[in-house]
Amino acid sequence: MAGRRIGTGSVTDLIASYYTTAGVSPTAGGYSPRPFAERVEACAKAGYKGIGLHVRDYRALREKGHSDADLAAILRDNGMVHIEVEFLLNWFADGAAGEQSRRDEDTLYHMASTFGARVMFLGGDLAESNAMPFEEMTRRFSELAGRAASAGVRLGVEPCAWTNIGSLDDALRLVQSSGASNAGLFLDVWHLARRDLDYERLREIDPTMVFGVQLDDVAPEMQGTIAQDCLDNRLLPGEGTADTARFVQTLLEIGLTCPMSVEIISDAQRALPLAEAARVSFEAARAVVEEAERAAAAEA
Repeated sequence: MAGRRIGTGSVTDLIASYYTTAGVSPTAGGYSPRPFAERVEACAKAGYKGIGLHVRDYRALREKGHSDADLAAILRDNGMVHIEVEFLLNWFADGAAGEQSRRDEDTLYHMASTFGARVMFLGGDLAESNAMPFEEMTRRFSELAGRAASAGVRLGVEPCAWTNIGSLDDALRLVQSSGASNAGLFLDVWHLARRDLDYERLREIDPTMVFGVQLDDVAPEMQGTIAQDCLDNRLLPGEGTADTARFVQTLLEIGLTCPMSVEIISDAQRALPLAEAARVSFEAARAVVEEAERAAAAEA
């Protein structure tokens, strides 16, 4: 830890992931009923320095008449310096799903270029039914990474607990086997905790491979299926049993270089008024980060 500066620069800036303030479930179309400017302003007032943009929400905004210039001005005027774009589904698929994924991919590249996004993230097969050999998944991911590199976009692979890229090791294997220099890890506390990851495992990772981090928490017992628990019952950082502060501390101690996002997807979060959703999520995450900073500094 000698020479490591804890809590400096953008490392502990916080980003409001899209669903944290969208007021909508991922299963309900994905686009927010809340005006874009109001969402961004609420995040800025709460203390966030960045925000997540979703491909389906972006399409809905454009269909309602918002221009790229209008949206970019709102982000700029509210000090949103870290932008993330999400979520590329079915990038490995053939047929109609694959065709839609390629359309989403092109839109996400446009969003990344237009708004200066730092990373685009994706995961495995959310349908739990993909029998594609891992070697073929890797080949298709390498092709995707090549297209992304041509567009100047970095890819963050998020281990999603119930998918065929469900663990940290799965994501590492995909990224490393692809040989793609523009691919890295996007680590969400909820998914790692539900797969019982020992955070000490993170010390074996090159911190420059971590392109993104999402903070949240898990309840002691899962409610419903694992997918339902993920989409309806996440807790604020520090409220559950994931020990989110130790997760952050470990990443700080290994030299994390990217800012952290806050992703609260739950019925309770969606029910909050917009300003409250932004405030409580920021304050909970900020408290966890500050606890992690103190612990990391004490260990230095």
